[in-house]
Amino acid sequence: MAKQQSSASTGGEGSQREMTPEEKEQMRQSCEALKNFNLGKTMADAGKSVVKEAVNEAVQEKKQEEKNKAKDKIKGLFKHPHL
Repeated sequence: MAKQQSSASTGGEGSQREMTPEEKEQMRQSCEALKNFNLGKTMADAGKSVVKEAVNEAVQEKKQEEKNKAKDKIKGLFKHPHL
């Protein structure tokens, strides 16, 4: 009876199957990616990207504001010509 229990526990439903070569390669690549991952650099790059987008957005808003001022000035000249 003890023999049946030990064989059931080692070869039963809970045993792990052998990984295929493709799975092993995928696991190795995943481990290499984690080894080479640099959180500090990633966070710094993300911060730079956010700042760059904010600056570009501010510049675009300023340009659009200047264009609108110029258009309003031209429209004002057509409405009230100054001779």
